Amino acid sequence: MKKLKINFFLLLILFFFTTEVYSFNLNFKNKYLFKYSSDENIINISEKNLDRLRTFFLGNFFSYEQNNFQTNAYGVYFALSKSGNSSVMSFCNEKIDNCILNNMQFITKKKCERLSAEKCFIIATNNKIILNKKIFNINKNSFEQLLPSLFKIHENQNKKQVVSDIRTVLYRDFDGKADWE
Repeated sequence: MKKLKINFFLLLILFFFTTEVYSFNLNFKNKYLFKYSSDENIINISEKNLDRLRTFFLGNFFSYEQNNFQTNAYGVYFALSKSGNSSVMSFCNEKIDNCILNNMQFITKKKCERLSAEKCFIIATNNKIILNKKIFNINKNSFEQLLPSLFKIHENQNKKQVVSDIRTVLYRDFDGKADWE
């Protein structure tokens, strides 16, 4: 009977520990999403970048890096400049689980800042918009409903508009051998 109580107690501790670790991972992931996002309630965005954001969620867009049209791609991160005139998206040609995403949030943001010479923010990831420490899940219907409340659409012809993208590397691109072997 004593052994049964000890086993039950150990199982209870194990269950409690695994649920706490799972909860911690979810909280950490959400907090990390906010790391490079904006604290503003409404973001300025040009019509061109709004269309680009729409195609980011749909997975069908022109890739400036690859110089071709991508279909059924997965948007990883979408960075937008403070003025809303410039953007950079990172994407994966296969499911997100097949892509190497190390530092991709930072890389996407920095490329946007380098090309636009402005401060940039990550405003979207995969199927979420991230603004003001809030995450909004996106589908085809909710995107059009959320637009007026999250974005101030403008067309600023005076500032240069830059759009670019980054294709993430796939795990299968690396077979463990160096190119020189």
